[in-house]
Order: sequence, then structure tokens, then C-alpha cells
Amino acid sequence: MVFLPFLKATLSYFAVDHAIHKLPNETKSRILHFCDLPTLMGLYCDPDWHELVATDILLCYNTLLAMFSPDPVAFRAMMAETKAVISGSTALYFLLRQPSTWRPRDVDIIAVDGGYQKLLTFILSLPGAKVVSDTLDDTDGEEVDSYPYGGLRRLVKVHTDMARFDVIESTGSVAYNAIVHYWGTHVMNAMTADSILCAYPTLTLAQKAIQVRYAATGNPVAKYRKRGFKILDKDFRAVDLSMTCHNSVLCSSRDRYFGDEATLIIPVKGLLTSPGDAVVGESAPVRVSAWRMGGRGCGTSNCYLSSSPRFAELIVVSGGLGAPVR
Repeated sequence: MVFLPFLKATLSYFAVDHAIHKLPNETKSRILHFCDLPTLMGLYCDPDWHELVATDILLCYNTLLAMFSPDPVAFRAMMAETKAVISGSTALYFLLRQPSTWRPRDVDIIAVDGGYQKLLTFILSLPGAKVVSDTLDDTDGEEVDSYPYGGLRRLVKVHTDMARFDVIESTGSVAYNAIVHYWGTHVMNAMTADSILCAYPTLTLAQKAIQVRYAATGNPVAKYRKRGFKILDKDFRAVDLSMTCHNSVLCSSRDRYFGDEATLIIPVKGLLTSPGDAVVGESAPVRVSAWRMGGRGCGTSNCYLSSSPRFAELIVVSGGLGAPVR
């Protein structure tokens, strides 16, 4: 985004001068192409830009789906029916406005029991689809033991003519359960059928990430550093005494969940359900699942945590705080 500082200054000038309202829609649409996400969401709140931004978001969403599906509309309808979410580097790629320096290697798509088999059947119907591996927990039916981070009941790798898919069945009652077990904050994002959610937008959009779990396989840290990310250790917050407990999304004692006030939620037009419905599904509007950042406390007098390191953990919240589960 080489022209972004100039663009922001130009937009500020136009906003003051009110001349921006006189720009033809075609020109406005071209301007949106050069906007990063914060600028885009700022314009989304402007009545004169709202519909154009909504159209741009939908176009970008469908363009991304077209990278791995011959029919983006059908793919999105399948996601709505099965309550599936796309996560990992594919969702990150959308949030960074499809950078030209890298593309996602595979598509992580997640559903829970009830929608998972329909999701898998659809993926297997894509041109050239073939199963590369199928890992199903054969002990207690709760989790795939071979997966290093937890939160998965089944993992089927499928290669098609257009993409490689990791088709994931999440433990728990929502697909987000798998995401909160990921190793870094930058991949804690989700694309539903009608919204995009980013758990740590300030860090992620600045291409920074906190490593909340140590990667057990491969070298994903090096991969994302090559993609321009600065990977921070989970305990870097301990030296910043300005972070008081419960004031920051990085606080170790704060419960987080997809759809809370710290989550960036980008609506995608065209379907009936709202972003809120996509977050909690058809259940009552309560925090179905949540996580804590982990690591050490902030070091202030308000922090009641011990100094022992704690990794991010999934906690079930229903009225009160439940015990950590995997």
C-alpha cells in the first residue's frame, strides 16, 4: 500500500471540503481498491460510501472464494447451511486485502457435528477432489490426538484441481473452538457465510502476532516472518506496566470470545443472517466458548494472576466460568 499515506491525506482533505460527495461512484470504487482495511471500515460508516464499501467487501470475498471454488456463490451457500467457517491463512489473506507477496497454501475450513458431513461431501464434489489423509480420533471421540494444538475431532485433507483443503470437525458446539487453539493471534480469524471476524485486529492489521503456543510441527513462525509478520513472545506484555488488567485484549485474565467488543466484525451482504447470528449460531445469545490470552499477568496492582506462564486456553462459559477443556 505505497500510496496509502497520500490517499489518507487526500481523503481527509476531501472530507473537510465536502468535495468527496461529488466524486462519481466509479472513481470512489477505484479509490477503495487502494484502501487498507481500517480505512475501508472508516468509509463504511459514511452514508455516501456505505453501499460502495459493502459491494467492494462482497466482491473481494467472492474473488477469494473463486481461488479455490468454481462457484463462489454455491460455496458460500454451503457455508451458511453447515455453519462452516474458514480460518487460518486464508482468512488472514482477506484481512490484509490480498497482498501480492504471498498467497495461502491451503484452506482451513471448520464445522461441527451436524454440519461436518455435509461440508465434507461438498468439498469432495469439487473438481478433481481426492482424500489425501483422514484422521479420526479412535479413543474417546473427543479430539484428534495427533494434531498438535487441540480442538479437533476429525481432520480430512482433500486436494482438488484448484486448492488444498483441511476439512476440520471442531470439538464443542461451535466451529470457533478449533480456532482458539491456534498457535498465534494472527490466525485467530474467521470467515463465516456473512461476516469476517478478527480477534486481534490492532495487532493483525499491523502484521504483528503473539505466539501463544509453541508450534509442535513444521516452522510456521519462519513462514509468517517471511510474509512480513513480527512474531512476539507471549510474555512480552509482562514488561509493559501500562497494561492494566481487564483494560487490554492482551490481559491474561480477560475472557475473550468471537463477537465481543474487541473483535473486528466485517459484515458481508447478500445473506439473511446477521453477523451476530453467525457468531452464536442458533443458540441463546451467550458466550458459547471463550479463551484467555495466557502468559504472565500485566504486573500491576490490579493483576491477581501468578507469574507462572499460561498458554491460551479454551474455557466454556455458560452463566459462570467453566473449567478449561481441550
